[in-house]
Formats: sequence, C-alpha cells, structure tokens
Amino acid sequence: MWENRCKIAVSGVGYSQATRSAETPLAAHALQAVKAAVEDSGLQMPDIDGLATYPELPATGHTTVDGISIVSVNCMMAMLKLPRLTWHIQTGSVNIGGAVQQATNALLAGVCKYAVVWRAMHNPRGTYQNLPGAQATGPLQFTAPYGFGGPGQFHAVAYARWLERHNQQREKMATLTVTQRKHGLKNPHAFFKVPLTREEYLNSRMIAHPLCLYDCDIPVQGAVAIVLTTADRARDLKPRPAYLAGYGQRLVFEVAGDSLRKDREVKGPLFARAGVPEYVIVNLAEERLEVYREPDPATGRYRTLLTLDKAATFASDSVPGLKFSVAQLLA
Repeated sequence: MWENRCKIAVSGVGYSQATRSAETPLAAHALQAVKAAVEDSGLQMPDIDGLATYPELPATGHTTVDGISIVSVNCMMAMLKLPRLTWHIQTGSVNIGGAVQQATNALLAGVCKYAVVWRAMHNPRGTYQNLPGAQATGPLQFTAPYGFGGPGQFHAVAYARWLERHNQQREKMATLTVTQRKHGLKNPHAFFKVPLTREEYLNSRMIAHPLCLYDCDIPVQGAVAIVLTTADRARDLKPRPAYLAGYGQRLVFEVAGDSLRKDREVKGPLFARAGVPEYVIVNLAEERLEVYREPDPATGRYRTLLTLDKAATFASDSVPGLKFSVAQLLA
C-alpha cells in the first residue's frame, strides 16, 4: 500500500461552461474554472501557491497559441498574479494525470500548501484531426497517407484486433456507452443533457471501424480545475474533501536500433522533465535493457540507471506486477 495514501485531498472543483464553439477564448474558460475551484474550496485566491497543468492541444495540424488553443502555466500566472506562488509546473507527455501527480508530490514535499490543477480543452474550427501538407516524413509516412490522423484511428486498429482474437462483437460496447451517458447526466456541467439509447448507439455512423460516433469523445471548448492540499489542511476547508488513495503513471519503453543516441539524449530528458517515473530503453545492439528511474524534472535527468543483461529479470517500480525475463523480451 502507498505510504502516502489519503494524505492529499481534493478540496475544491470548478468548471467553465462547455461549448462546441470557440467564441470565448480558452484563457477565459480556464480562468473561470480556476476561480470556481478556489471558491468551492473556501479559499481566497492569494492562498494559492502552486499551479500545474497539461496544456497540450489533442487536435493535430492546428496552430498553438497560448490563451487561445492552450493555457500554459505562464498564461495562468499572468492572469492570477498570485502573491505567494512558490511552485509551478506543466507536463508535456503524460497527460493531465501527470500534472496531478506532480502537484501531489509538491504538496507532500512541502514546497506549496494549496495547488490548483487545471485542464483546458480547445475545439478548433474545421477538421479536428488535420493532416497538413502534401508530404509525410518520419513515422508519419507509414500512417498519414492511410488516414491515421488521430487517436480514433489508432485505437480502432487495436480494438478490431481484440474483437477478432476474442471472438467478440462491437454491439456489446453499447452497454458501456449507454451506461456512461447515464452516469454523466448526473453531472450538471456535462455537455450532453439527454440519455443515449442502445438503438442510437448501434445506428450511429462509423468513424473508424469498429469505432462509431458514440465511442468517441466530443470535442468541446471548456476547462475544469481542482484544488489539492494536504489532508490535515483540507479538514478546515468548506467542502467535504475527496482523498487521494494513489496514482498511476505510465511506464515508457523505447526500442532502440539506430535511435539509441536520440532515445538517451533527447527523449530521456523530456521524460525526466515530465516526471515519468520509469523509462526503459531496449538496447538491441548490446542485447540489454537500460532502466532509468527517479526523474529530476528540474534538471531533465534521471538519478539512477540500471543495466540489465539477458540473464536478468526486469521488475517495474512504477507498474505493480510487471515482471519479465530480459531474454524473453529480446528473443
């Protein structure tokens, strides 16, 4: 069991209005959500001394403009002008969960007392997943010409393979989707306001077979924010706190043939700055694993490096139960 279980709490939640259009700048949405979260917690804005976000725009092929298509930490700092700010971070490769994890670590380390984490989503005009230009280079040359423009297409391939291997039918997914809509309607801030029927799901148009319209999330313009603090401080605040029992973080594997130098010198520092707890390079040339652990986001380096040859066994520090023979992986 995690030694810090229930030592950090969510003490406030705030939303902006979710819309399909981008008439209101994204910065205004994010500011509305942050102010609402702080008000919900019973704090005053000057009490906030920590900020964290994952600002990346999930849509491809669109220009990134701070305050319009993303809301960075620098943008939020400029809007709030917090007098007691002691810590801030924005993660770049681990989604919003990474920002929550980093805020949790900062609170546990005592570098801030009240941290706001927000996620702002932009819905650009035109095609959401856009493949610009007439040429595709690098890895895109194997995907872009065939219409792989976003997560839906990549997920569809894996989903189709799973259905085939397990002799399953996509119709069973209707139960999950209809149930998710039912529970989503309990949130007054949800975009959809009416139930989804099984018939509507089954009759909806295909996006990337076997994924239909209602298997995909709907692009919206909006933001949500939470206030995190320690459990002892949360007891004195207005709402009933929700305690953090644990968190998960993805483990990154890179298979290095002729890309070993890039994996070590370019990708490694990026993952360390993002706080990825464990980064593994499969060194094919030397038939071994290079396991990087204990990231230092400030320097972009990992504090420890463990080298495992074919006779060794890999046991993950970040993914419970993940264990395998190096020889088996390299076979």
